[in-house]
Amino acid sequence: VLYESAFQETDTALANRQANMQYLAWTYVSGTVIVGLLMSLNALWWCRRILFNAEAVSQPVLQLFKTTADALEFHQSPALVEIKQLKTPLVMGFIRPVMAFPKHFSSQFSAEEQSLIMANEIAHLRENDGQWQCLANLICALMWWHPLSWTARRSLRQCAEETADAISAVESTDRN
Repeated sequence: VLYESAFQETDTALANRQANMQYLAWTYVSGTVIVGLLMSLNALWWCRRILFNAEAVSQPVLQLFKTTADALEFHQSPALVEIKQLKTPLVMGFIRPVMAFPKHFSSQFSAEEQSLIMANEIAHLRENDGQWQCLANLICALMWWHPLSWTARRSLRQCAEETADAISAVESTDRN
């Protein structure tokens, strides 16, 4: 009788452990799906909001891009757009990257500032920052419960900015 009760307790403990594992698995999968969806919807919302009023870039901006891209030996051709609501240029996307500029980029910044900004944005494209950020977002979605994944994502973004700043500074001094 004692022998049988020991097996019954073991079966009960095993069933409880399996139920707990199922609960943890569902929690993990649900969290991953929710975080992944929220990140994707946020990215889509920003892209739609930014690109909704996009126009083709002006000729001076296009010429500056070509000149800077040739100097930096950058041979890709991202979509170049101007957006009235932007305050500073940005790069977004990783499959078909888009470089977006403020509507009055040519008059808002001096020629030297324009050159530095353009080199900075091209550096982001050249270093594949969009792909790295997408990978960091994927890791955060998979490891949503771990605070270091979010810290690493934030650090990656900061390092990408500092690297692009350094590349544009070095390239600008090389051209002068």
